[in-house]
Amino acid sequence: MLINFKSQNFIRGIILLLLMGLIHPLQAQIPAGYYDAANGKTGEQLKAALNDIISGHTTYPYSSSSTDVWDILKEADRDPNNSANVIGIYSGFSMDATAEYNNGDGWNREHVWAKSRGDFGTSEGAGTDCHHLAVADISTNGARGNMNFDYGDTYYVDTQGFYSGSTLSKTSSTADVWEPRDEVKGDVARMIFYMATRYEGENGEPDLELTESLLSGTDKSPYHGKLSVLLEWHQQDPVSATEIQRNDIIYSYQNNRNPFIDHPEYVCEIYSCSTSGGNNAPYFTSSPVTSVAAGTNYSYSITTTDPEGDNVNISASLLPTWMSFTDNGNGTAIISGSTQTSGDYSVSLNVSDASASNAQNFTVSVTSSGGGTGTASELIFSEYIEGSSYNKGLEIANFTGSSVDLSAYSIMKQTNGSGSWTGELSLSGSIANGDVFVVVNSNAASAMQTEADLISSSAALSFNGNDPIGLFKNGQLIDVIGNFNSSSSFGQNTTLVRGETVTEPTTTYSTSEWDGYASDTFSFLGSHSIAGSGGGDTEAPSTPSNLLVSNVTETSFDLSWDTSTDNLGVDQYVIYLDGSFYANSISTTATVNGLSVSTNYVVNISAQDAAGNESNQSSNVGVTTSAPLPSLDCQSSINSFPYQQGFENGNDWVQSISDDFDWTVNSGATGSSNTGPSSAYEGNYYFYVEASSPNYSYKTATIESPCFDLSNENQASFNFNYHMYGASNMGSLMLQVTTDGDNWSTLWSKSGNQGTSWQAENIDLSAYLGETIKLRVVGQTSDTWQGDMAIDNLELSTAQPVVETTLNLSLTFDNYPEETTWEILAGSTVIAEGGPYGNYADGSTINVSITVPEGCYDFNIYDSYGDGICCSYGSGSFTLSNGNNVIVSGGSFGSGESTNFCVGNNLRSLTRTESISSEIESAGFNVYPNPAITELEIFTGKMDATAYQIISLSGKIEQSGNLNAKSSTIDVTNLESGLYVLKVLDSENVVVKKIMVK
Repeated sequence: MLINFKSQNFIRGIILLLLMGLIHPLQAQIPAGYYDAANGKTGEQLKAALNDIISGHTTYPYSSSSTDVWDILKEADRDPNNSANVIGIYSGFSMDATAEYNNGDGWNREHVWAKSRGDFGTSEGAGTDCHHLAVADISTNGARGNMNFDYGDTYYVDTQGFYSGSTLSKTSSTADVWEPRDEVKGDVARMIFYMATRYEGENGEPDLELTESLLSGTDKSPYHGKLSVLLEWHQQDPVSATEIQRNDIIYSYQNNRNPFIDHPEYVCEIYSCSTSGGNNAPYFTSSPVTSVAAGTNYSYSITTTDPEGDNVNISASLLPTWMSFTDNGNGTAIISGSTQTSGDYSVSLNVSDASASNAQNFTVSVTSSGGGTGTASELIFSEYIEGSSYNKGLEIANFTGSSVDLSAYSIMKQTNGSGSWTGELSLSGSIANGDVFVVVNSNAASAMQTEADLISSSAALSFNGNDPIGLFKNGQLIDVIGNFNSSSSFGQNTTLVRGETVTEPTTTYSTSEWDGYASDTFSFLGSHSIAGSGGGDTEAPSTPSNLLVSNVTETSFDLSWDTSTDNLGVDQYVIYLDGSFYANSISTTATVNGLSVSTNYVVNISAQDAAGNESNQSSNVGVTTSAPLPSLDCQSSINSFPYQQGFENGNDWVQSISDDFDWTVNSGATGSSNTGPSSAYEGNYYFYVEASSPNYSYKTATIESPCFDLSNENQASFNFNYHMYGASNMGSLMLQVTTDGDNWSTLWSKSGNQGTSWQAENIDLSAYLGETIKLRVVGQTSDTWQGDMAIDNLELSTAQPVVETTLNLSLTFDNYPEETTWEILAGSTVIAEGGPYGNYADGSTINVSITVPEGCYDFNIYDSYGDGICCSYGSGSFTLSNGNNVIVSGGSFGSGESTNFCVGNNLRSLTRTESISSEIESAGFNVYPNPAITELEIFTGKMDATAYQIISLSGKIEQSGNLNAKSSTIDVTNLESGLYVLKVLDSENVVVKKIMVK
């Protein structure tokens, strides 16, 4: 029965179904010899050869009533789980394929190489080349715009149109960049590599090039970035089955292919695919053996090379059961085996070094056994195509029982059935038994060229429906299609397929031997069978059982099942997801990935043997992917340390919105008496919790830090100063940490009155190394208004932790304890202090414990009467020590005594100054500028200063000299940058100041 299908879209649909159903998902259908011109080339020579191969493709309009870009993308980007929908490249949204734009509620045609980068717009050629066009929902398409490809920091959320929601693509808050979702990063990279290779400025086309620069949105130069990132994505996201299928579909329209999908290794052979360690990916140097006769030994010797000479590992991720694989361990391997069952078998190989890899995917065709068991004595014509335009092709079949050398064979035609045989096309190569040899016109449709063994512009392949075609052997006619010496039409606009009962060639044409099909029917091309060529295996394997799901994540799960049985052996298992084909597996385990989070799926499997017999599908198993784990919302993270915050010039800590009131930046004293600090610990400002009404009773104020990225750190600590002075039942302070933004752990807490001084705290963060964290400080008031709490001088350091030292001050009073006071200063900040001691007995002794971090300090002791504590009115004394080490001791001094000392690695007393007058500094003594760069001005006020010394922290006098009475200028250009002690003297007093030289 002859069925006349007039619709080209129907025929194209049949071809597409064949492509989707018959092609293994990891094997592209590359026409024989398509890349021959690129063999042996690298670098710019390879890029130029590929340009020659893929240029001059068939173009289609951007929009048209006939076939246009819309139509092609509906096929190329079809949702595999819903054939009525298409998938958005950046969002992953499944959208109605018929919703073309749809007033902003549908989808659009995304130019992955932004059309403004080269300003080619939507004109035919670069503007409509479907190898870089993709489906995108309207607002995501607009959001990407012409951004460069690079890593982003903010997930894009589509808030407009019918198709909206969260996507896994990212933008950036600081740069004009776009990061596609992980599943398509490699796809995007290979589209960009294609464009930079296809368009080289020829014939009025743009000259597109890749760059490391990030271009502005108004820059229309023909460049696209960022090359190094695209190379990373190409290696991180290998070619997928979806990408291979897309390449085949576009090839069926445009008649050109994306070479970087067919041969991913070409990318590294043109560009430098350096990894972060400067490594280039290894690649295969051998070409696979792709055919073998059933019952004979198959062998493929694999060779590879690594650009740096690294050791490589070769593996086989997909092999038929009859093949064995051996890695020789020296960059070579071998596949071998044999089978009695004919068919096509997919093979996937991978070569990798420590950090980069390449794949080699191919199909091995096993043809029927030779040895004289065939049913034909000679080759025969098995198919004839005379379709529209240049769709002319012939198929020759071999069922002789052994391989046939074609060098003795040729094809000729008799033009219009008149004259002699002309236009001889000589054949070469061979046909395996049970196989066919396809020859097509060089301008035939891509679906024909895909199956072709020979593509030629020979006159013998420019026939019409009344041109008889002859198959000749050694110049003698052995088979014919059409009536010789007859001008009547026998095959115009038709496909003829020889019947299975025809087993021998004939020089007399008979229509009864041929079945006719509609014009441009290509679905029979590439295979043929005849009666008696072998019924083969018809028994299906047993149904797989005990299908189990494990290791469920947000986007994947693992499968395992029991082995099926078959009379000749199971070749592979077929995995179905939600009723549609997902993938094949040669083992009884598989991983299903690329899924959506928190989504229900149904999975089952079947078993297949080599003859294509498929078992019943297993029982359905339902599985729900995991919900996303909580994660920190970090638009940016701090990764350079030390981090410091003193609230002097802005503040990057933010107020919580889920507490009762806010922290306050303040300078000087708080607004309440007998609570809170009188000044900042350092600088002028600090952050504090005001406990006065309405902020009590038992209310909470919380501030949160920025994100801290500790992924590259070996140690970390958080240091801060806090102040908690007020009623004994005042509230509490807590420091907390989180790694996910939801769950907070308390690192430190303190409650109640801690005295009038600022206190220091050091928190070890080593438990959070390798992670990104946030900190927060929680202040909770109690039932009193005298509960002001403050923090200042925050630092997150990745240096060695601060070493704290405990000092002991032993103080024995003279007969006037009420005259004695003391203090320890860090710069101008009081670390600890005591006195006067009017309520202590004369001659009594007290011991004070003081904890300070490693550093240098001033210890000052004062007597308000001016006669020290020994020995005029009693025998008083003092000793400041660190364990058994005495820092300073004494008792005989005038109004006061000051000692500058350091603790930590080098415990020492730097300078000891007697008879210090606390009134001197308040009466005009000053040093300016501090820090100093070239000069230091000293204003002595009431002092009649005569000399100065500048002393290093090791105790060495680095510089000294005389001073004028009231002010002097000191040149410090000869001093190295660092911290020093300035000692100024007159006849009665000594003043010591810390100075910094830059």
